[in-house]
Amino acid sequence: ASIGKPLSEFRVAIKPAFMLGYDTRDRSMITDRDLLIELGRFLKECGCNDVAVVEGRNLYDQFYHNRSVLSVADYFDIASTDFRVVDLSDEQVPHSYLRGMAQYSVGETWKAADLRISFAKMRSHPVESVHLTIANLEGIGARCDEFLFTERQADRETSTMMLLDEFPPHLSILDAYEQAADGLVGIMGCPRPAAPLRFYAGRDALSVDIVASRHMGLNDPRDATHLRAACHWFGDAEEHIEIDGPDQPLPDWRSPYHNEFSAMLSFVALP
Repeated sequence: ASIGKPLSEFRVAIKPAFMLGYDTRDRSMITDRDLLIELGRFLKECGCNDVAVVEGRNLYDQFYHNRSVLSVADYFDIASTDFRVVDLSDEQVPHSYLRGMAQYSVGETWKAADLRISFAKMRSHPVESVHLTIANLEGIGARCDEFLFTERQADRETSTMMLLDEFPPHLSILDAYEQAADGLVGIMGCPRPAAPLRFYAGRDALSVDIVASRHMGLNDPRDATHLRAACHWFGDAEEHIEIDGPDQPLPDWRSPYHNEFSAMLSFVALP
């Protein structure tokens, strides 16, 4: 109603996380397939006829075959009559960002959507400790590996903040129910994933990530570089957050610093 468009004409874009998936035996690093299908069904029942599930390719396709978005979605059986799967890497359009530098394009389906949803998976990260709904926006613009170099450190966070600034999600959902990848390299996989049995959701991605990161053991969310950058760009949302639900730490979550050996490997992960 606020934009004067009927739901039947709404364009919805959902950004899940599944492009780091590599084997059906380990689904701990991907957004749950059944939840994604259920969200598509719910939106269709609301009257939204154009629902797109969008993802972007990453550096895996430099080393393995069949790593297009459609190929990986097909492998994990991410398909439904209620949505279409879109490869944002194939539909980058130029865009002149008002803030930041090094990001010069955006996926057209995400840009044109009337409703944008970041549907991330709770995961640990060896460098940032956590990988949540803001970091999930990587791949909407230029490929993430375009900001990674062996000879220097590139500012990946700025490229993500530029997307968050001009094309933010209207709703951020964090799948932290079953098979949530923790430990040293949870972003890539986990042999014994946790089962927090929680969902986190909100209109403000930074607020969602701040709450989730605290429950994952971060005393200061700014210890995660994406969250530190978001607070710098958009202000600290923490004092304005209202939590409707449990506000307790996850009891069995293993951060990348859960023991001395893992902490040492995390320390050297970035260089």
